[in-house]
Amino acid sequence: MRRAKNFRNEKGITLIELLAVIVILGIIAAIAVPAIGNMIANSKKDAHIANARAMIEAARLHSIEDSSLRPSKGKRVFVSLGYLISQGYIDKIESPGDEPYEQSGGNPTDADHANNRWADGKATFVVIDNTTGTMEYYVKLLTYNDKVILELTEESNITRNSISIQ
Repeated sequence: MRRAKNFRNEKGITLIELLAVIVILGIIAAIAVPAIGNMIANSKKDAHIANARAMIEAARLHSIEDSSLRPSKGKRVFVSLGYLISQGYIDKIESPGDEPYEQSGGNPTDADHANNRWADGKATFVVIDNTTGTMEYYVKLLTYNDKVILELTEESNITRNSISIQ
């Protein structure tokens, strides 16, 4: 008898309380999982933006050191990622996505002598543009599988919204 009395006085959780805790944890998980997914996507976009800006800075530095990369007024010069790497102006950059950037080489070329890779946009490159008399820098990021990460975009307009990831 004494033993049965002790069981009645013990406090424990009921099935209802357990279900309430499970429901609360489910609600928290439903909110947290998409938020974490968005944070991961934004960090990938930020990495692509940093890579694009690093390419522009490498092209800017190279154009300061090599006058042949500075286009005359009314002209543009195309500089590939592969060329910047081969000349030592930037280290090989890794794409934060599953596919690496297209890194073909080739010497810089002006718009009058642009090869097909520039004309059809099948390269990752920087454009140094002097068509207005002021140097402006544009960049395009492309993967080896021709997936466009960043369309040809002016330096000041590169934002998370301009980056395309899947």
